[in-house]
Amino acid sequence: MSNKILITESIPLWVRENSKKEYVFENLKNNTSTTLQNHSFTLEYTTNPIWLAIQSLPYLMEFEHECAEQTFSRYYANTIASEIVTKNPKIATLFESYRNEKAPESKLEINQELKSILLAETPWFFDSSDEVEKNKQLAYLFDLATLKNKQEQTLEKLEAKLLPSGGFPWFDGGNENPFISQHILAGIGHLNALFPNDKTKYKKIVTKGLPFLDQNFIKQYEDKKTIFRSYSYYDIHYLYMRSFFLKEHPVSTKLDSILQLQLKEVKKNWLTYSLYQKGQLALIFNRFGDVEMAKKMIMHLKETASLNEDLGMYWIENTKSWYWYQAPIETQALLIEAFNEVTKDSKSVDLMKVWLLKNKQNKNWATTKATTEVIYAILLQGNDWTAVKDKTKFKIGNEKLLSEKLSTKENEAETGYIKIKWNADEISNDMANISIENKSDVPSYGGIYWQYFENLENIKESTNTVLNIKKELFKKDKTGTGNVFKKQ
Repeated sequence: MSNKILITESIPLWVRENSKKEYVFENLKNNTSTTLQNHSFTLEYTTNPIWLAIQSLPYLMEFEHECAEQTFSRYYANTIASEIVTKNPKIATLFESYRNEKAPESKLEINQELKSILLAETPWFFDSSDEVEKNKQLAYLFDLATLKNKQEQTLEKLEAKLLPSGGFPWFDGGNENPFISQHILAGIGHLNALFPNDKTKYKKIVTKGLPFLDQNFIKQYEDKKTIFRSYSYYDIHYLYMRSFFLKEHPVSTKLDSILQLQLKEVKKNWLTYSLYQKGQLALIFNRFGDVEMAKKMIMHLKETASLNEDLGMYWIENTKSWYWYQAPIETQALLIEAFNEVTKDSKSVDLMKVWLLKNKQNKNWATTKATTEVIYAILLQGNDWTAVKDKTKFKIGNEKLLSEKLSTKENEAETGYIKIKWNADEISNDMANISIENKSDVPSYGGIYWQYFENLENIKESTNTVLNIKKELFKKDKTGTGNVFKKQ
């Protein structure tokens, strides 16, 4: 067995508009190991947030399960992809160039009946080491005719899952699941906010789904015979979903009387609610007309947030646990929605997006639900679909080699996105110092990745160093609150 292991070191990039930052790979700069073997060095960078959504959409489009939630996620992804290609001609042109690069032999064009098995049993099947092949796979998914066709088919499939009562089951053959039904209706609310001209597409689902959920909420309230069930995540999730449809589908007099009683009770106890609930309630109060209360909640959230140059704006209490409402990614995305809508605080939103990006996996976020929520948060400020041409200046290693690589990426640069890879024989110690000057009017995001093979015994020291640093931080944190981590 080999004594070597592949190590990936990464530096997340976030450069504010019209500013300059410098980064250093300390291990590359000070490397004197005789057993280290370079594998690759990659720069990925964008001034166009649309690309962050593009990279995650294939995960939703090709997810193998057919339950109601993931069928909707697939429709959600195809709809957004179609809008991006239609309204951003430079990205459409780029995908066209990918498709024409050579004869189409995409792995995605396999037997459709076998695709779900391959995705479930060998999720790496579609990961190609060939960049050209990867680009062609992406271009295949973003073919406009294919998108339109899949969009219509998936919506028909979703409508077929709608039960006569107006609710959705989680899986075919099951009973109505109010939470899944609320999740799908809230997702349609997202699509309506992004693409208001397409509201009529969802008439069947909305006109049947809302009455079912309204009656279910009234029944739950009457069965409990109480003014407000404190910490009821289901109730607040219903109010959040319902708030998307107040203008076109007003609530009944009976329902409104219940809602007003509950909102009145919430105002007395709002500080006791969780971070996720506070974000939803800020949006609920704003949409139900109590703008001052909504702003008060956003002010509180801003005052309790942590700020970090590398992590952006986040909340220490936002940690993962067992329940659906204890999901850090969805919580951060929801708070972005609240800050954007209630106070239009674009500076805080940009800082909050940094944390989301730092928690992104290779191609997507951890779940289909998390990925759809993040894409919505990213695109909320994406009303201007015109691509931002990359005006960034890079300094990485040999300037001549860098210039040559940049010259081959002109098409990508036109869209505001660029990815450059150095092979093992092109990597040198002077590439450890990276300088990035963002000359555009929007913040830029990205990452730098250095991969190398090293003998196991030679990486123990650096691992122990990290563990020792963590131990020292815990020792300093006498209160157990985690505040020392904010300072560090």
